[in-house]
Amino acid sequence: MDGWRLPNTLPVNGSTYNYDYSYDGSTDYGFNMSAPGTIYAGSKGSEMAYLYYNDLGNAAGGPLARGPFTNLPSYFYWSGTEKTSDPDLAWTFVIGDGCQNLDVKVGVNYYALAVHSGDVGAPVPIPGAILLFASGLAGLVAVRRRFKK
Repeated sequence: MDGWRLPNTLPVNGSTYNYDYSYDGSTDYGFNMSAPGTIYAGSKGSEMAYLYYNDLGNAAGGPLARGPFTNLPSYFYWSGTEKTSDPDLAWTFVIGDGCQNLDVKVGVNYYALAVHSGDVGAPVPIPGAILLFASGLAGLVAVRRRFKK
């Protein structure tokens, strides 16, 4: 299947990266990006931070809730986003403590979590669902009539 990629790490504020280190989610470097109760709560700029803090409900440095994931190591994971001014660096996210940072790409072995745009939460078209339900119901009626004879 096509379309798999590494998660994006875009500016948490939606416009420019802030490389200062913070614990309150006010920058792109550190902890709590997009975490509930922070200045950029719910920001989807960092897909890994959103997964960690919002979808899985983790807190920075707290016990790790893995949700539906099994065998998800508490380690560094690559983002698909390089630092704009230095393509030798790429954004990483630490599953285990919720820290987002930059790291050198060459010679470092981190994990990768592949994502696919549009997979999650895609609605089922109502006409198609109704047609599927109706055809299944018609099949049950036909089988019942056959057994009555």
